[in-house]
Amino acid sequence: MPVEKVLSISGHLPRIPTKAPVDWPEFREYASLKYPDALDEDLITMIEDLIERRRKNKRHSRKGPRLGF
Repeated sequence: MPVEKVLSISGHLPRIPTKAPVDWPEFREYASLKYPDALDEDLITMIEDLIERRRKNKRHSRKGPRLGF
């Protein structure tokens, strides 16, 4: 947690305004717009799968960085 947030919560700094979450497009939509000729549907599906695996691993692994062994 950033020091500024802790000091804000404890009342030592002014309250930090909350930001609305960024509304990112889905990867499939982004890839279709940005790279219409370079990426086919199979490749987009594979990349989406890798993104979802990474998100799932981050949710389940809060112990810190994973070592490669």
